[in-house]
Amino acid sequence: EGCRIIETKQLGDHVGAALYEDGHLWIYGYGDMNTPSSFTNADKITEVEFEDMLIEEYDEKGNLIEENVKNPVITSIGDNVFNGCKNLKEIEIPDTIKSIGNYAFSECTALEDFTLPTSLKTVGDYAFSECNELTKVEFPESVETIGSYVFYNCKNIKEVCIGKNVTSIGSSLFCGTPITKLTVPYVDKNLTYKENIGNGFLANPETLNTIIVTGGNEIPAYAFWGLYNLEKVVLSNTIESIGDNAFTGCCSLNSIEYI
Repeated sequence: EGCRIIETKQLGDHVGAALYEDGHLWIYGYGDMNTPSSFTNADKITEVEFEDMLIEEYDEKGNLIEENVKNPVITSIGDNVFNGCKNLKEIEIPDTIKSIGNYAFSECTALEDFTLPTSLKTVGDYAFSECNELTKVEFPESVETIGSYVFYNCKNIKEVCIGKNVTSIGSSLFCGTPITKLTVPYVDKNLTYKENIGNGFLANPETLNTIIVTGGNEIPAYAFWGLYNLEKVVLSNTIESIGDNAFTGCCSLNSIEYI
């Protein structure tokens, strides 16, 4: 109350935002954030509140038509929306969000571990890049598509779990990170380090020591090639074949288990 608004922004056809001088960002409305944009005062944002819009309809006498009351929700976080919010430490993403756009939280360098909503289906490129306080991320089973470079240069991330329903994973997911434990629903040749040197999702092999594969029916040739600090691999009992040289160069490997 009495706090001055220092910036307003239209984030979508029916989504707006107001930033107050105390660092509180109010995002209101319904539908997608389909207008790629970041805040001029992004470094002043310290907390975020999402508020869905209540739509009411009245008859000619001014009486509320209760059966026509609607409460549509905000369904996406657009490209660049929180890019550069260097003082944002915590966020609670509503369970109505289905997609997180490209660079949505990029350079949120103070953002700590948080929970992704079970409504989420898509995560865009560089979505959490350079979020240096993130240490662990678990994708809910609702997620189907994960973009490229999602955790680029996240300096403290150690553990990531990707849900079983993901069907598309972009390149270089962990480029520049110190990740040590990774859970994935499958491994195919497009995700292996050998086939995509510098671009595969295992783009930082020197730190990874545990891989858990929860599904799929094969481990392709050269799947874990060159992961010289890899100590433990856990494979799904659905795996029927392991390709040539799948573990070549894994000189620290001492355990392969099936679940």
